[in-house]
Amino acid sequence: MVRLGSRAGAGAAVATARGAFASDERKAELRADFEMQTAAQVVESLGNMKGAVMKIGQMASYLDQGLPQPVRDALA
Repeated sequence: MVRLGSRAGAGAAVATARGAFASDERKAELRADFEMQTAAQVVESLGNMKGAVMKIGQMASYLDQGLPQPVRDALA
């Protein structure tokens, strides 16, 4: 989980830096790419885990607030 958090944090920093001077359209594109990459990393990590941690990931897919639809779809 620490590795996943580190990768997500590094990815957020890169996406923020890349979008610093980008147009609003490009920023939205970068944000969407980051969300999908992070969702894929979470799915991969949770897929290798067992028990309660995996169930937490499955429950997260049902959250209506805080997660974009593509991320909820990936978790489902």
